[in-house]
Amino acid sequence: MRSALYGRFKPCIERDYGYVGCQSDVLTLADSLCSGKRECELKIPVEKFGVNSTCPRDLSRHLQAEFSCVKVITPNRTYCYSRKTATLPSTGGWIAYRTTEETGCGSTETPWVIRTDPGQTLNFTLHDFALKSAIYNDSARYLAAASHCQVYAIFKEKLSKRSKTICGGDTRVSQAYVTSANEVEIRVMVGTAQRYFALEYEVQGCPDPVQPIGGWIERRGDEVTMGCNSDDITRTLTCKGNQWNGTRVKDCSKGPAAASIFKIMYWNGWSFHYNEEGLTFLWMGFE
Repeated sequence: MRSALYGRFKPCIERDYGYVGCQSDVLTLADSLCSGKRECELKIPVEKFGVNSTCPRDLSRHLQAEFSCVKVITPNRTYCYSRKTATLPSTGGWIAYRTTEETGCGSTETPWVIRTDPGQTLNFTLHDFALKSAIYNDSARYLAAASHCQVYAIFKEKLSKRSKTICGGDTRVSQAYVTSANEVEIRVMVGTAQRYFALEYEVQGCPDPVQPIGGWIERRGDEVTMGCNSDDITRTLTCKGNQWNGTRVKDCSKGPAAASIFKIMYWNGWSFHYNEEGLTFLWMGFE
């Protein structure tokens, strides 16, 4: 759901009661009934929507709502269980609680695995459709629920050994996790409690560039410096979005500086020129 208003929007009554426009924001309530699901049906009036309504009781009320459909990743159940994991696209996407609930993919037994290129990280945003304030209209039950963590998912990074438990029910949209490396496992907790939510993820930063043949490379955050071992000229690349901007060096054996990285072996009046690794014969000449 993108928005949901409940009440009166335009006068459509015979008598003149003056201005009777009245409405209340019921987005979090509509979320708990519709968001994060494949389909939704609401029969108006909805009792929950009228609890905080400012409209007179003798006037009928209407629902004005906007929504959008998001394509979520839905792998095959057999694929997940045969591989013991569910590998997701490294270009970004959406993970829905409903998918794990229906297929088992992304659960504690078959966790989601996202792997992007080395040098990049992953940023996760939690879209929570089951806020405690909408589910527990009784103040005592709400205070009891607010005091403990409603576990939605657990993030785990093997390389850095970092992990984080994601608690839900408090904020509709929030940053859930940012990885320290390029790979992460996500285990979605499936239970009896209502936990409709979605995780949106995107790739951050640029992948580590390839070191030039016969050269060197040094990365500091979003900036890379590289050059050839044969000269003192350095090139700088800057990361913009997910791409490097600047002139990069791929092979230092090509170009004006090529001769300086060759080694020469003399034998019986002949000179044999070869590269630093001694793997490629380049040319020979008579001295």
